[in-house]
Amino acid sequence: MLKDNWLSGFGFGKFYEQYLYYQSAYFEKGYYTTKELILAGNTHYVFNEYWKLVVELGIWIIAPLVASLYFYIRF
Repeated sequence: MLKDNWLSGFGFGKFYEQYLYYQSAYFEKGYYTTKELILAGNTHYVFNEYWKLVVELGIWIIAPLVASLYFYIRF
């Protein structure tokens, strides 16, 4: 997902709409484990909230946030 829209993202709150399409494409390829197949039905919760924000908002919005946190912690 990040590879397709890394700069601008999908938009805030649009992760769940796009995730099902990417998940179905992944399972059509057939490169999955049994554990992934068992957990595939749980699409309401994201494994990593930070990656969810990056996918939704893109790199251009996350980079200033990381920079401001760095300067806040540093000084």
